[in-house]
Amino acid sequence: MALHPSASADKVNWINYKTGVKLVQFRLEVNEKKAGIYIELSKANLEVQKKLFDQLTRDIDLLIDYTDANWKLESQLKITEGRIVSRIFQECREVNVYFKSDWPAIISFLKFELIGLDKFWTEQKDIYAFIADS
Repeated sequence: MALHPSASADKVNWINYKTGVKLVQFRLEVNEKKAGIYIELSKANLEVQKKLFDQLTRDIDLLIDYTDANWKLESQLKITEGRIVSRIFQECREVNVYFKSDWPAIISFLKFELIGLDKFWTEQKDIYAFIADS
């Protein structure tokens, strides 16, 4: 992935992707059961978090166009730290990071989804920044 610039032609750290909107994070998770890409929204003010989630829900068709994948939505999810987050995510199930034979499938999934997500975010970021700052 290091050879792939972002949609804005900037060099990007794909694993620690900087969204530029402090309330919006892209998370990657790979373990013995799945590989996943998560757009996570968290805010102390749940009203702003809901507005961000509603915007992502409205933009879901555009996100699907860029990634060619069906994204799942969770409006409120309590995570281990006790915070409530909203999540939009895509997972590749039945892969195991510990099996070298699964690495090509994991890499292919992450690469395609990240590049599409980056194109989507490059176009839509300003809308989410505006909502987050309100």
